[in-house]
Order: sequence, then structure tokens, then C-alpha cells
Amino acid sequence: MRMTLIHTRGAGSRDCSKESLLAALSGAGYEVAYCSPQEDDLALVLQDPGGLVAVAGGDGTVDRVARLLAGTGTPLAILPTGTANNVAACLGVAGAPSALIEAWRSADHRRVDLGVMRLEGKDYGFLEAAGTGLFPRMMNALSNDEAKGRLTGKEELDYDRRSWLARLETADLRPMEIHLDGEDLSGEYLLVEAMNVRSIGPNLRLAPEAAPADGRLDVVLLGDAEREVLTAYLRGLLSGSPPSVTFPTRRGRALRIRNPDGWFHADDEVLHGGARSMAQIAVRPAALTVLV
Repeated sequence: MRMTLIHTRGAGSRDCSKESLLAALSGAGYEVAYCSPQEDDLALVLQDPGGLVAVAGGDGTVDRVARLLAGTGTPLAILPTGTANNVAACLGVAGAPSALIEAWRSADHRRVDLGVMRLEGKDYGFLEAAGTGLFPRMMNALSNDEAKGRLTGKEELDYDRRSWLARLETADLRPMEIHLDGEDLSGEYLLVEAMNVRSIGPNLRLAPEAAPADGRLDVVLLGDAEREVLTAYLRGLLSGSPPSVTFPTRRGRALRIRNPDGWFHADDEVLHGGARSMAQIAVRPAALTVLV
């Protein structure tokens, strides 16, 4: 079978090198076209990807490829070699790349939902989550953090978690206008996230019941009452023994949010609208096929 491998160079260990991946794929009978998201135009590459697209990388690369494959019918296979691997974990994809490649022939073809957020007349797709409040502000701050850029693996995860802890203590509540499937949930919140998978960012499991194939989004609403719960959860992650916590969550298909500070995100893309911008978030059921 002719296929495309999209490989984030520098992600993962030696068994995730370009040479080892190409050898494993060739040995399994695949004719491989190789590309790197750091060097190649993914949209152009995926115009004719063959019968399968494999991503060896982290959540950011998986998210980008998933959005480009949505609606095409071409299946996606994930080789999780990133830091958090939130998408792969939610789908139950784990193991050495060579073992996963061998299992593709008999893998289930699972249909997975994607989300779309419309902000100021433009659509932004997402596989993990979209939302507003603390999360996009943290993403914006960490993207310019030189110290974080020198870290990998668990050190990077823990750095992000410590950064969350430091910001959480003084984070302001924002008065938000929120409607989910017609229900008014407006109020003051630290964070609102429409989750398609269970975890976001540095493995923050905010929606443990989220299922990316149920045609709905799990909307997590964290107010001042949840500040201490999230603080305890982050400290537990850092110590290696996170407590079992439950955050206020509603499930639905269509969400509208207005946040006066204008900060939003869709997956790893940070967006800023006007003070009166209304983000409209919806789910696209079964838009993507993933090998599991």
C-alpha cells in the first residue's frame, strides 16, 4: 500500500528516528512517502497521500493532520512520540512504533468527531479542545518562554504544570456569556473548554468521560469554587499522585461563548477577537477515521 509518513524530527527516542520508522514501514509492506511538518507543506502533501497517513509526533502535529484529513475518508494512524500525547491516550493508542505498525493490518477503523469554532467570520477546526479563559492565556505566555524551549519530556510537562500553578493563584474570573444547546450557563469563570478528548495541555484530565466518537462535546466550566480543586490536582500531578477529581461538565453539540478579554484557542492555535466577539463552537460527528 502506498502511504504517507509525517514525522516530527526530534520527537521521541531512537526507535522513532526517520531511518527506523522507514525500515519498519518498508518491512511491513508499505510504500512510503516521507515528509516533515518542519520542512514540508502539509496541505500540499496531503492532496494525494495514498491509502493511509501516519503521524509520528505529538498532539500538535496530530491535530494539524487530522484537520486536513477531515472528510476525505483517508485513515489516520498515530505513532505517539510527543510529550503529552493526549489524543493517542484517549483513543487507547500506545506502544512502540514498530509494534503499532505491525498491528495496523488488523486495527479497527474508528470514526472520530472533530470540532469547529467560528470566530469573527473564520472557522478553526480542532481535534482536542477549543475554549477561552485561562488556557489560551497560558498558551500565549508559554509560547514565548525561553526556559521551556530547552526542556523535553516530563521536565517540559512539569514546567508547564508549575506555570499553571503560579498563574492559577492570581487568575481573574471573567464574566462570560455562555449558551450550550440553548441553555444559558452565563457567569464568572476561570476557564471554559469544549473538550473532544479527555485531556489538554500538560495532561490535564479535565473531562475524564469525554468520548471523541459520541457526536458531542464535554464542556468544562471552572469558576472560583474550582480554583482549589484544580490547584490540588496540579500539585498531585507534580508529585506523581494526582487525586481523583471531578470538574463541572455539561455535554452538548452547540456552544456559544462571549468573553470580554477576547482570548480563545482551537487546539494549539491562540486567537484573539474583540471584546464583543462571540465564538460559536460545534461538533462534526465522525469526520475522521483513525486506526485503533
